[in-house]
Amino acid sequence: MHKPQEHKRSLSTFFAHSATFSYDQGKWVLLAFMVFLAAMMAALGQLKMDVSAEGRLHESDPIRKNYAELRQLFGRDDLILISMPTHGQLDVALLQQVQSLHRSIEQDVPYVHEVSSLMNARLNYGDDGELIIEQVMEGWSELEGEQPQQLEQILQQRWPDDSLKTFLMTNPNYQERLISSDGDYVAIVVELDAWAKQDGQSSDEGLAFTPLVQAQSAEAIVAIRQLIAAMPEAENISVTGNAVVEETLTRLVFNDTNTTGAIALSITILFLIVFFRRVSGVLMPLLVINGSLITAVGFMALNNVPWTLTFGTMPPILIAIGVADSVHILSAFYKNYSASGDKRQAIIDAIQYSAPAVLLTSLTTIAGFLSFAVADLASISNLGLYTAIAVFFALVYSVILLPALIALVPIKAVVGNTRTLGFVQRINEALVAFSTSNPKAISATAVLLLVAGIYNASSLPFSDDIMTTFPDSEVTKQDLFKIDEQYNGAGNLEVVIDSGGDEGVYAPAFLQKLQQAQDAFSNTTINGVALAEAYSVLNILKETHKSLNNNDEAFYALADNRALIAQELLLFEMSERDDLLKVVDQNFRYARLSVKMPYADGVVYEKMMMQMQQKLDEIFGKDQAMISGATALMAESIPRALTSMMKSYAIALIVISVMMAMMIGNLKIGLISMMPNLLPIVLVLNLMVWWDWPLDQNTISIGAIALGLVVDDTLHFLYHFKQYYNKSGDAVDASMRSVRGCGPALFMTTMIFSAACFGNLLSSLEPFFKFGVSLGLITLLALLVDLLVAPALLVCVFPNREKEKSAMENTGFVLDKKPLDN
Repeated sequence: MHKPQEHKRSLSTFFAHSATFSYDQGKWVLLAFMVFLAAMMAALGQLKMDVSAEGRLHESDPIRKNYAELRQLFGRDDLILISMPTHGQLDVALLQQVQSLHRSIEQDVPYVHEVSSLMNARLNYGDDGELIIEQVMEGWSELEGEQPQQLEQILQQRWPDDSLKTFLMTNPNYQERLISSDGDYVAIVVELDAWAKQDGQSSDEGLAFTPLVQAQSAEAIVAIRQLIAAMPEAENISVTGNAVVEETLTRLVFNDTNTTGAIALSITILFLIVFFRRVSGVLMPLLVINGSLITAVGFMALNNVPWTLTFGTMPPILIAIGVADSVHILSAFYKNYSASGDKRQAIIDAIQYSAPAVLLTSLTTIAGFLSFAVADLASISNLGLYTAIAVFFALVYSVILLPALIALVPIKAVVGNTRTLGFVQRINEALVAFSTSNPKAISATAVLLLVAGIYNASSLPFSDDIMTTFPDSEVTKQDLFKIDEQYNGAGNLEVVIDSGGDEGVYAPAFLQKLQQAQDAFSNTTINGVALAEAYSVLNILKETHKSLNNNDEAFYALADNRALIAQELLLFEMSERDDLLKVVDQNFRYARLSVKMPYADGVVYEKMMMQMQQKLDEIFGKDQAMISGATALMAESIPRALTSMMKSYAIALIVISVMMAMMIGNLKIGLISMMPNLLPIVLVLNLMVWWDWPLDQNTISIGAIALGLVVDDTLHFLYHFKQYYNKSGDAVDASMRSVRGCGPALFMTTMIFSAACFGNLLSSLEPFFKFGVSLGLITLLALLVDLLVAPALLVCVFPNREKEKSAMENTGFVLDKKPLDN
């Protein structure tokens, strides 16, 4: 049976051999790298961006499948609403503007399924027992070119004394849908294709084709914006809808990712110049960083994984990790090279000495990100998986590519920035000296802060308010809240109800239950959300029944006879099949109930939906009514993210603790060593409580991400501490010698990473801003805690006794230990 020491020697020997091979075969290694990287870059063209609520979920998720079923049955629910001011009256000038924009959207905007406005609004009435269905502005489209005076006369003949406005505001089909609650605005509603048209085929055959993707929706939104910009009162026209929000968010995420990535890269270059003062010390880490990022994103593109809002946090993380791996290796290389002048042996010794610790830190970081794999949200699990891939390739490129580059690049054996590093070293040693002089007080304080901090951090609220992502100056944000106020809500929550069989919608008993549900969700407030008038097939049935009974308002009710209900629906379907198929499926089995509501935080929606589902189960029975739609997808995100991240935190904590214990060789010490890693995370979570920053789609993952990152510094420190403690048996001396060996590199990587994160201060997107600030602070605090708390804990646990030294030597090591030069 092999002893641990032999395994350590084997690992160091392996890295020495790999460094030797890479150095001796430098040209071929670099060629292989460039070919592979070129292939990954070619794949980047296939990368898509998806910031939709639907894109957060796995394709196999039942909620997403329900949403797909809703679209198959009834088309898109995420409509685009364009609001135009009336200036108090529906006159000819306004109607001409509405007609012009309506027609332009139909003719010039791609992927449009239907446009609804005053121009094609339905007017039902009865004439001698016959159902007549025509347009509110019947014949108006044929009057194009007439003089305004003539049009005014025609308008007055059909709708005298502003009766058009009165009709629209009192008709439940159009009130707060095509006209605002106060009559000061009228709307044009655009429904995009649910399925992409291909080869000139109609979207009516859409179930056989590809669903309309976000890029195609964005193309339609851009075209609509261009048409609005050409209108006389463009500044007073508002437009909103999920597709509009997603188009704007995609644009902002793309711009901000480029901006913050460029800032992070610039900061990295600056720090590398300050610390290394060598061209090679800047260019080689940059090649590792960019190579790992391109590789990870290339794999995303090849696997058809879209870039989502959560991926905006990836560039600064990868910059930090790539730099950390390179800096530890290059620091040792430059030191060796300056001392010996032998470039080949210097990099082999640097890899042999540094690579084992770099491997451990990479594995803990990978473990932290792979803990996201259990997430119910695709956006979070994909972030974990592909960031882990990037971390792995950063390790590979650092260990294999750096020796090849060093072999090919001329490098002078000069002393680095000793002035800066000397200043850093004096600070590090002062902190460690203070820690080892007051071990019990510092350890006790750290424990108290951790316990109290965990308790206080548990009060952090959760949020899923996508509007907080946008700056207040963003027009899309302003338009949404304007339309929300004008129409008592800019969105819908959809309910799909199974009647139990084909033509089950005809049953009076089912329709009575549907009426109960519609009454329960109309003009009421649930969990603080004010619901407006709901809409369903009942509206069509009542309207048709009234028309067939001499337009008598007393007959605005449901027929109580199944055959009569079927007959009325048949009569309506003969004239307005498309309108009917928006509220029932073609087999009359499923009914759709659209609940109009204002915009709110997704967390509020989630609680509201729970209450609504309980009511639906009471009325229809369990599993007969399904809440769906884009709003429902958003409401599902936070509870799923919360559950997922709790599992991820537990997995990351356990796996990383075990890995730490394996490295130290003692489970108890491995668990104790997690305190310096948890404390900075808990402290920043408490700052978030103080700043009133809720946990959202981005910040909820900070804990697991930070744990995988900050443990790197602790591992490097403990790795060196164990080497020196085995030689001296003195924890104070071992702590001081450890910080002399790895302190400058730890300081450098921490400064680079935190500064790169703080580059997000310039982001226009609040989630990027909060994520960068939080992670940057955690990184800084992690270094401080490693220098203040970790030595104190080690002195408490490793007393300066010869028997303790012997006991520790018997535990063995995971990795080979080659003493550092002081």
